[in-house]
Amino acid sequence: PLASSDNGPAILLKTECVKALVKIVIGIPRYIGPHSPAILEALWSQLQELQEPYLHAFVYQDSAHSESATNMLVYCEDDGDANTIDNYLCGMFEWISRAAESKPVRKFFVEKSKDSGALNPTLFFKQLAASLICYAQITTDMLEDWADDMDLFVADEDEDGYRFNVRVSVQELIQSLDDVYTRPLALALGWAAQARSELANQWRNEQNGNWWLVSESALWALGLASSSAAVLSTDNAGSAPSMSSILDSDVWPLAQSSSFPYGQGRAFIFASNVAQDLPSEVATAFVGASANAVADVQLHPAVRLSAVRAISNFCRHLSADLVKPHQSQFINGLASIIPQLSEDSAHIALEALHFALRVDQDITASLEPVISEVAMGVWQKYPGDVLLTSIVIDIVEDMAGNA
Repeated sequence: PLASSDNGPAILLKTECVKALVKIVIGIPRYIGPHSPAILEALWSQLQELQEPYLHAFVYQDSAHSESATNMLVYCEDDGDANTIDNYLCGMFEWISRAAESKPVRKFFVEKSKDSGALNPTLFFKQLAASLICYAQITTDMLEDWADDMDLFVADEDEDGYRFNVRVSVQELIQSLDDVYTRPLALALGWAAQARSELANQWRNEQNGNWWLVSESALWALGLASSSAAVLSTDNAGSAPSMSSILDSDVWPLAQSSSFPYGQGRAFIFASNVAQDLPSEVATAFVGASANAVADVQLHPAVRLSAVRAISNFCRHLSADLVKPHQSQFINGLASIIPQLSEDSAHIALEALHFALRVDQDITASLEPVISEVAMGVWQKYPGDVLLTSIVIDIVEDMAGNA
């Protein structure tokens, strides 16, 4: 059934088949080993076949092919329940995640360089990375959910979020591949991101409003690979784009696009994830922009919340000399946004405050009344929240040690 090109009702059968394959690869992997290459090829064929219909049905707004793609990928049962390909896609991603490190399929992912002996990604691995970036794009349903409830945006951006969807499934697969093929994955994602960036640039020039979705998912995926920053900052003889090209093609255009707040926020987060490998003037520019964004009530909440996450990363990864000039602005900005956040979102800002107050003790001491008021305010408002309470305790302990 997996090799069949039939979709619609057949998706339900294919989904059950993939679920069975996942159980087998987990429970009795030695029995499925000899068949893994054939299974991987069948799944890859399905991912390629479904990719464009998926994007037109669930990602790109106002697509001329949206209706036909939706009819192809959404199947209504007799009782009226609608089934989409989400579970099928997630099952395929999980199987690949489980099987990727096995010996029978290792050759599909990496090959040894004849010159250096280093492991490099195969063409299949590069193409898979490009496909994962496509499937990871923000869907119209996600945008609608976030518009109704920003707590869902915060939850979806958390690595341990409580919602599961295709993007989260892609995230888990990328993280699993990162554990097994660290450098090859970073090279594969770099190659794929470069190709996606070219498409985003073309669409941006054509005034296609979906361009930001392409750039956003490329930066999102690169941010998941632990060695992507190092790979992008190293001369790879054309095997991966340079950090400067990623900045020019994706980061700066998104950072300057206030019409697309979720893309703009991604630029902040990506820059903060690779902050140590950025030129100092670029890092300084994003530190200052994050300080301004978190306190700017005129900005979209997604941009401000993304700036909050960026502040945490900047305070952890950059030298105190680069962050110190903005520490007061960080703390005051976070103090202004924390009371506005719900219990489900306050933790990211409170955690950022905790990192910010550790940059320079003298500046922290001068803002002690502001910090104490915010921390105690959160604790009094949500005394039953274990996570918030633990962060408040950490802040109080740091402040006491700084006395």
